[in-house]
Parts: sequence; structure tokens; C-alpha cells
Amino acid sequence: MRIQSLTTIAILCLTVNAFSQIQFTTHIVTPGAGTTDNATYVLTFDVEGDGDMDIVSSSWLDNKIAWYENGGNQDFTQHIIHDGAPGASWLYAIDLDDDEDIDVLSTAMLEDRVYWYENAGQGSFATHIVDSTANPTGWGRFSVSAYDVDSDGDMDVMSGSWYKTEIKWHENDGNQNFTTHLIDNPGQRSHVIAKDLDGDGDVDLLSASQISNTVAWYENDGDENFTTHIISNASGHARTVVATDLDEDGDIDVLAGLFAENTRVEWYENDGNQNFTTHQIPESSSNTGSIYVVDVDNDNDLDIFTSSGHFNMVGWLENDGDENFAFHIITTNAGFPAAVWGSDVDSDGDMDVLSAGLDGDQIAWYESNLNDTPSSVENTATIPLQFSLDQNYPNPFNPTTTIAFSLRQSGFATLKVYNLLGEEVATLLGEHKPAGQHTVNVDASSLASGIYYYTLTAADFKQTRKMLLLR
Repeated sequence: MRIQSLTTIAILCLTVNAFSQIQFTTHIVTPGAGTTDNATYVLTFDVEGDGDMDIVSSSWLDNKIAWYENGGNQDFTQHIIHDGAPGASWLYAIDLDDDEDIDVLSTAMLEDRVYWYENAGQGSFATHIVDSTANPTGWGRFSVSAYDVDSDGDMDVMSGSWYKTEIKWHENDGNQNFTTHLIDNPGQRSHVIAKDLDGDGDVDLLSASQISNTVAWYENDGDENFTTHIISNASGHARTVVATDLDEDGDIDVLAGLFAENTRVEWYENDGNQNFTTHQIPESSSNTGSIYVVDVDNDNDLDIFTSSGHFNMVGWLENDGDENFAFHIITTNAGFPAAVWGSDVDSDGDMDVLSAGLDGDQIAWYESNLNDTPSSVENTATIPLQFSLDQNYPNPFNPTTTIAFSLRQSGFATLKVYNLLGEEVATLLGEHKPAGQHTVNVDASSLASGIYYYTLTAADFKQTRKMLLLR
């Protein structure tokens, strides 16, 4: 049975700021009929390591996870990763096995499973099941993400359920064997992500529940015991949740995409003590599929890509720097977009956007014209394709060392040092940084000999490494 948009569509007053300094050109990635059936999610990364941005998608009716190889001129060839994931829904890209290539996680909602696809190099993938406790005949897993929840140096997996009302984290033993832990039963259709929301050095969880209209965060006590805190219980069918420092004041705010008919995005402003003030960001459409927060216009503040199922619309919310937003339409022909994703697809230094269309059976990317001159391409050629934190050098060290890291987008970044007790001993960085490669020189003259951990946090990325100070 095909998933269709609702038959009764609310007629909304279009109050759109249609003018934008940025124009977008539509490109269809899927080459023809039958390529993808009910596209549900899309993301990008360089799959085979050739320097071009490739596209990965999931599709509901043909049970398919596929990747589209970028030939270098944004001409895409489809490759099948897995065609046996019934109700293929969410995707997440991460180096799960720490072998320095990017793997893929997906949910198969019609069999309540989480899969991970191990990148074997040259664009080939091996299929593995994460959650062995799931019911393979029941509706369930809706969303998936990954983070080092227990701070043991390997990536764990989080998942949220559609009908089972479960949030789980799947503990990685370091060899990609997973033990499943139940966190909460918050309500149907839960999107779950991880973030250190309270800045205490351990990873908390956040969720959005479409049926219970709830956005919540789960506070990690450092031993993976979680306490539930409600951010909002009046979020109109919250479908997706994002954690980022929207106002760049040094703490993590929360945004939710609302599958409702009056507002599309809510911003929950963190006062620094995890007390949240709700701000509604009204738009001209309804029924969001997803949101993606990124600096669209390169003005060093965070904007928001959005999608609207009812109006087949992809658009973006332009931040004026004071968190006042103007809505711009990119397309009204996206085929009930279930997901949007921001990425510099053509590597020209500006932010394009992709969509996955449920009714349109298509993956599309919308090319930004913000930087379309040869000089712009040359000036931004060194922007990295992903976030990363390098091992300090030298290591061991006495008393100085250098830490290098890469940011794939501009935004607020922190780099902190912790001792073996998890106590913060130094803040090396805490400011807005542009996309690119950066280094920080460390002078540890005031510290005692021993093992220390340093942690980089930027956007939805967090990574920790170990260093040794020898006197």
C-alpha cells in the first residue's frame, strides 16, 4: 500500500518572504521510474573516497538502501546496498567500526530492525543487524543515530520506535556486538538523537514524539542511567528533533520539526541551565518531513532547511543573526518530501539541499547559486567533507602538543580537556569557527603527568581522544 499525503489539506494563508539572495536549480538524481519507490530519507558522504559527494537513500515500498555514485560532474549512478529492509526508513552515516571509512545505519520499520552496513571499500557494503532482540514481524524501528553514549571510545547506536513507543540504546562492545538497553516509552513515532545537552562531559539523549506531542531529553548521570526531562508537551506532532547552539551563546538549544498545520518549526532556547523557552517559527506550509540546520547563506549564523508534505515544498528559513527568520521557497514540486539534507553536493563552497519524495518517488538536489564563480570554488576547495578530531602530536608530550580538527560547516565549537575522573581541567576553545581545518596549541605546564581526554563538540558532532602527558 502506497503512503499518500492526507486527503484533507488545510488551506493556509501564504505569508512567504519569497525574495531571496540565493536561487536554487533543481536536479533529479533518480534516473527513472522504478529506481526508488516511496523515498523516505537521504544523506550524503564520499562513499568511495574519491573526493566527490555521493548520495545515500532509503525507500519504503521497495525495501531498498541505495547509494548514488557522483561521477564528478554530479552525474549519478545507482548502486544497491541492501534491498531486503522492509519499510526502509531512517538513515545515519558514521564510522561505526573505527576503520576510517563511513558506514551506514538504517531502520526497517516493517520488521522492527536496525541494520548497519559496513563499508568494505570501493563502494561495497556488508550487511549486519544491530538489534537482535527486535521482532522481525512487527512494526517498530523508526529512527536511528549513533554516538559514544558510554564514553568508552566506540560508537553506540540509538533507535526510536514507531508503534512500540520505545527509545533504546545499543551498546557497542568495541567489536560491533551490541547489547540493547531500554531508555523510555515516550510515545509513538519517536526520533532520538544524542547530545551533551547539559555540558557535563557525558552524552544525553533527546527525542521527539509525534503522537504524544512531546519533546524530551534524557539526562545521563555518567553511568548511563537516564532521567527524563520534558522540554515541551505541546509540540504539535513533533516528528524530528535537532540539537544545536542556534543563538551561539555557548549552550545547546533544541529545535523540532512539527507535523502540524499551523507551525512547522519550534525552537527551545536553553538558558544555560537546561530551562527552555519555546519560540515558534511560523511558516507558510504544514506537515514537516524534517529539518536541517546549517549556514545556508554563509553569513555565520544558522539557518534552517525545511520540507512540507502537504505543499510538496522544500524551503529555508533565513536567520537575520538575531534569530528572526524569513521563509524562502526552493521548490513546490518535491513530491511529499519526507526528508531534507544540507550538503555541498557540487563542492563549490555553498550549501545545496536534497530531498526524498514519498509520493514523487524521487531523490532530488537543489543547487545553490551563492558561490558559482571559479574563484569561489578555489577559495573553498579545502573545506572538509566531514567533522573530525585528530590525535594530538606529539603524543606522549611534555609540556606542549598540538591538536588538529576539521569542521565541515561553520558554527560554535568547543574543545575541552578532562582528567581520568571526568573533571574538566581546561577549555581550549569555545567560539564560533568557520568551516575548514584548524589547529590548537596546548601548553600543559600547569597539569600533572598522566592520561587526559580531549573532546571536540560542534553542531551534532562530538568526539573524544586520549593523550598522555609525561614529565
